[in-house]
Amino acid sequence: MNFSQRLRNNTVSEAGIIPYLIYLHAFSLPLQFNLKAPVFIALLLVFLYQQFLGKGVPVKTIYKNPIFWFISAYYLFCLLSVLWSQDLNAGLRFALLQITLPLLPLIYYRQLTRRQVKVALHLFLLSCFLLCLYSLIVVGQSYLLKFPGHAQIFSEPSLWKVVDWTYISYFLPQNIGFHAPFFSLYVGVCLIIGSYYLYTFLWQANRKRMLLYLGLCFFFLAFQALLASRTALVATVLVISLAGVYTAMEARKYPIIAAVLLFTFGLGFVLYENVSYLRIKLSSKAGVSERALVWSIAGDLIQEHPFTGVGVGDRQNALMAAYKELQFKEGLDLELNAHNQFLDTGVALGFPGMVFFFSMLFGILVYAFRQNNYLLFCMVLTMGLCCITESIFQRRDGVLLFSFVISLLLFAPKKEEDFPSDSVSNLKG
Repeated sequence: MNFSQRLRNNTVSEAGIIPYLIYLHAFSLPLQFNLKAPVFIALLLVFLYQQFLGKGVPVKTIYKNPIFWFISAYYLFCLLSVLWSQDLNAGLRFALLQITLPLLPLIYYRQLTRRQVKVALHLFLLSCFLLCLYSLIVVGQSYLLKFPGHAQIFSEPSLWKVVDWTYISYFLPQNIGFHAPFFSLYVGVCLIIGSYYLYTFLWQANRKRMLLYLGLCFFFLAFQALLASRTALVATVLVISLAGVYTAMEARKYPIIAAVLLFTFGLGFVLYENVSYLRIKLSSKAGVSERALVWSIAGDLIQEHPFTGVGVGDRQNALMAAYKELQFKEGLDLELNAHNQFLDTGVALGFPGMVFFFSMLFGILVYAFRQNNYLLFCMVLTMGLCCITESIFQRRDGVLLFSFVISLLLFAPKKEEDFPSDSVSNLKG
């Protein structure tokens, strides 16, 4: 019986609509047009309909999961802080921005088999790949309009040396309206997925699939380097390398450790020498002094409001007032946040909020490590490292990515053993 027949003859729950909506949600996530919101609303409505009829997956057991309590505690504290925010509208907007943190795990909860989780991961990967290609086409068109004489590079490969790669790196994310650090983070997550399956098929001696994922890894790595977002690039490469070293140590494959370390250092040197925009940003320490000033301002605000913060609704207003007092023109013009999620959380929620936020991240990492869920561990660790220089949870793209990753890899499998890590067992075997 096919899907359409089941849909006609059975209930919504029995037809299995939610897995297909999760697929659509995974594919829509990287895309920079507003498909994500209607898909999420559709997921929520179907979920509520199933729960109302008593036909859906019972979610009461999710409350036994300590990670869900960490997530819920952080969100409830955000919601509570709206009460002491003077800008009530801004506070409610922030609470709405964070709503997928507790809701998406509930919607995804035990909806997918192991195979379906892999399908969702690959749809996300495919969407990112297509978005990368689209952004290359868009920036290529704008580049040729600005430098029409460079059109001959396609017929004369030697002319590639004259390409202004700095222009391409700068406008690559801007031309499609995707903030570079977040675009780089999405690509980094794809690189983690690709490296995981490359590693799996390498030890299964599946040459065709191994070559496919090897090509994807090189593509995403080159693209992430071209974006030249320093923290996301370094965090992704570092986490993947550490995961490789750890699994090799577990299996006592010491030559692999040396190979991973040599490859990592060699890769860093090659990227630094060949990606001009990345080299410029690293050598000039672009943005470092501005971040240091913003961090100092955020630290002062936390000291002034240590227990409750200024409230999620007044966080940005408090920063802007401090910028004005210090005559920090760039901060005022660009309406900069703290560019550190831990500090931004502290400004809004005080030290208790920072504890809730850190506990959420740390709890997920510990849980993933104990469950040998290397994909979840590497992705959350990468996002956690990016929180040092970016306020990941202040933008929709960051919140949605984090919610999707934890919901898919931690809560969506129908049983915990449905999505074990193949890596260590493959290496040891």
